[in-house]
Amino acid sequence: MNDKISVIIPIYNVEAYLNKCLQSIADQTYSNLEIILINDGSPDGCDKLCKEWEQKDSRIIYIKKENGGAASAINNAFSYLSSEYFEVLDVDDYIYPQNIEIKMQFLKEHPEVMFVRNNGEIFNVEKGQVVSTFCVRDDEKSTYNIFRDLLYGRTYNWTGTYLIRTESFIKMNKGLEIYNSRYGQNMQLLLPVAYYSECGFVPEVLTRYNEYPNSISHDSR
Repeated sequence: MNDKISVIIPIYNVEAYLNKCLQSIADQTYSNLEIILINDGSPDGCDKLCKEWEQKDSRIIYIKKENGGAASAINNAFSYLSSEYFEVLDVDDYIYPQNIEIKMQFLKEHPEVMFVRNNGEIFNVEKGQVVSTFCVRDDEKSTYNIFRDLLYGRTYNWTGTYLIRTESFIKMNKGLEIYNSRYGQNMQLLLPVAYYSECGFVPEVLTRYNEYPNSISHDSR
């Protein structure tokens, strides 16, 4: 596998964001990638865009399935996973060019941790500006066991900032799958490895999280 990294992207009704997200992956300084696009029965023009990207980037694996929710899409992607490391990226966010390279270097230098995360910025789409960074407390800006902080919402769980060792993930998730629910897939991905390992941290702002008022993560329910 030669230090290959998989980027898994569940896709549903995100035609407006898809090109920018995929371009941010294509622009990565780390090139040994496997890009798994899972079209979860999207009714818009995502199918056409994914096929176009598949033609111009040989690293892309494109799968189209019936709608089943994000967890279902991620589990489907796992059946194609052939890399030593992976991360799951929301298509309405994007990553900066050194995102994967810097995190990969951290994991190579710290074999004792199962996963690593980067700092990032929150961009409020309505205001058209960056409103915050991910880490607002000093104690978050270090390598430590984040399990309880994840569980109680004291730190961020955006999986596009986390690079995970595949072998470690399989040990905690027999059968390489997560619980199939339409909500909570981020926690299903992160909590098992967070329970058994500290999480590495790199301070660079390497991800932009786009904050939309009507997104699921901001639904008061």
